[in-house]
Amino acid sequence: MDVPALQRIAIEWRHAWPVRFAHHPLCARHRHETWRIGRLYLCRGCASLAAGLVAGTSAVLAAGGAWTAVASAVLLPVVLLPSWPAWYRRLPRPLRDALRMALGFLVASGSHAVFVAPAMLWPCIPLAGIAWWLFRRQRARVNARRCDGCPELGRGVCSGYAAHTHAMRAIATELELRLLPGLEREIATRHAGDAKR
Repeated sequence: MDVPALQRIAIEWRHAWPVRFAHHPLCARHRHETWRIGRLYLCRGCASLAAGLVAGTSAVLAAGGAWTAVASAVLLPVVLLPSWPAWYRRLPRPLRDALRMALGFLVASGSHAVFVAPAMLWPCIPLAGIAWWLFRRQRARVNARRCDGCPELGRGVCSGYAAHTHAMRAIATELELRLLPGLEREIATRHAGDAKR
């Protein structure tokens, strides 16, 4: 007995869309990590990255050429060094937004450069994969400590995840309501079968 996959996805989105793209606790301590548009919370880093990707892709489509390799070579150290997770979180929020936008632009221009000259730039692909793996590991370590020292630790659901918890409970409640009639029919069928024996 289960809820069909598409219905389950629809239920999850109906209740969780306000926090789906928050990616951070929604408390005062982390208030600068998200933008709020009505009920929707957006991760500032991801939104800035998306803006950079759009800008970079637009620039490539409008004036694609040899400049993408030069732009990527210039942007690479400028973006990656200060973006190392242990240092990145200490930077002012506007600078972090700019770095994420520059990263999006770098991804777009770098992808174009490799696509145009694969024979020359193919080593960039495994190097990018290694860099992503290293950054991801370090970021996980940094994020694991982002709530250290918070007075709400150890007191149940904190204010930063109250909205997330509310959404999960609403999803669970609706799924239970969808499953209940089927479960009741299944129980009744089993009881009927036992009675015939």
